[in-house]
Amino acid sequence: MVKTWFAIDIDHTLLCTEQFQYKAWQAVLWGSFHLSQEEYSRHYCGRWSKEIAQELAHTLSVDTDIFYNNRMKKLDELVAAQKFFELLPGVRNFFNSIHQNELLYVLVTWWSRHESTEKIKKSELRDIINPQTIMVTKDEYTDSKPHPEPYIIGKEQLKKLPGWDSIEKFIAFEDTVPGMISALKAWYDQVIVIPHIWSRLSFETYEKHHWLPKDAIKLDKIDNYRL
Repeated sequence: MVKTWFAIDIDHTLLCTEQFQYKAWQAVLWGSFHLSQEEYSRHYCGRWSKEIAQELAHTLSVDTDIFYNNRMKKLDELVAAQKFFELLPGVRNFFNSIHQNELLYVLVTWWSRHESTEKIKKSELRDIINPQTIMVTKDEYTDSKPHPEPYIIGKEQLKKLPGWDSIEKFIAFEDTVPGMISALKAWYDQVIVIPHIWSRLSFETYEKHHWLPKDAIKLDKIDNYRL
């Protein structure tokens, strides 16, 4: 049996959270122009917030840093006010299978350690994952997805777990184009992409304009990951 290790994204791969990103952008754009869900899904879903802020601030002729900070403040308010985060369907069974087969895993996210911990506490993930689960958060890396650093650090963190030296296969679970690219650049053996209602259009747009190194790394696309 091939010994497998998983690196798993949190937001909208495990927890239903993408709507807060969208609402935060809507809030800071209010009065300027309406950002439809389709436009957000196709062009902005999963991208680095600073990059999006630079584009929109240029369009609106406003200061990028102020615009970005206002958006992040609104996002923090929305997330902090949320009392419970729903699991996406299939997540509990997925982790039951991981634990039954004694597979190793780490969680990879662009949120801070404090923010990630709080979201887990406010969801059923708190009862599912091991309390000592290793998380790679933005506190641990400099460059966010699609840069490979988050997933490279994920591999490095694996060495803290017993049995890491027997691993033969590295698999990443992602839901957005930047996350997919990050794992591909980090040379994972397989990337399982789980597009959802928010990210599906961004994958359609990406596939029309970009070439994927499928000869180097196997890329699996799954329309519905409800495992």
